[in-house]
Amino acid sequence: MTAQELHDLQFKDGVTFKPGSRHLLENMLEEKSKKAKKPLHSRPLDPIDWALQRYPGLTREKAEAMAAMQGF
Repeated sequence: MTAQELHDLQFKDGVTFKPGSRHLLENMLEEKSKKAKKPLHSRPLDPIDWALQRYPGLTREKAEAMAAMQGF
């Protein structure tokens, strides 16, 4: 049985919600939207800093050398 078939079987009679779940969901969505509106960084990262955050084992020297080989 695939995951989709299992899902369909579990919800074949529809979904029932607990009392108050709508308000809980609305509160969670509101909280999430407040957090999403905050900027992640006060200034955008340059490509080297971005690569250093994305690849923890990468050193600045190696990233700069790679960028120079690529013509950046």
